[in-house]
Amino acid sequence: MLTHRRRTAIALFGPLLCCSSPEPGPTKNASGHLAAAEETGTVTPAETIDLVSPSSWQRLDADLDPYPEHRPEGASCPETSWFEEDGLLEIETSDCDYINLTQPSAAEIREGDRLELLVFHSSLSSVDEPAEAHIAVLLDGGVLMDEIIPIPSTSKIYDQTLVADVDVAKGGPIV
Repeated sequence: MLTHRRRTAIALFGPLLCCSSPEPGPTKNASGHLAAAEETGTVTPAETIDLVSPSSWQRLDADLDPYPEHRPEGASCPETSWFEEDGLLEIETSDCDYINLTQPSAAEIREGDRLELLVFHSSLSSVDEPAEAHIAVLLDGGVLMDEIIPIPSTSKIYDQTLVADVDVAKGGPIV
C-alpha cells in the first residue's frame, strides 16, 4: 500500500522479492513485527523469486482498505496517476492524494523464507506543509512495512530484509 496525506512529489515502489531459506528462522522483533534477517542470523538465500510485478497492481476496493482512518475526505487518484515506468510502479502524488493497490503474490511463501523489500521516494514537498506521507506494505494481512514520513522530506530508500513468520499461498494478497 502506498498512501499519503496531502499533495507531495513522486513516489516509487520497487520489487518485493522472496528468497527461500533452507533453514528455519522466523522471528519477531520486540515490537511484534517480522524480524530483520540480520537480527536472526539464520537465513541463507537459495532461490530468488519476484513476488510482485510493477504492471500487475490493481486498485484495492475502498471497503478493503487496511487503513480506512487515513483516507482523506474526497480522496482522489485518477487511473492516469499511477503506472509502470522503467520497471517500477510510479505514483504521481501531485495528482493522487490517496491510493491502495494490491496484487496476488506470484509465489508461495513459506515460514522462514527471506523477504526483500525495496521502496523508495523522491523528495517530498507540499503546499500544505507540514504534512505527512504514509507507505505501508502488507502480505496476506501481515504488516511488512509501515512508515509515516514527514513532509517536507528528502528522498529515501527503504531496503529491508525480513523473515516470513507465516506461510502464504501463491496468490495471497499483497497490498
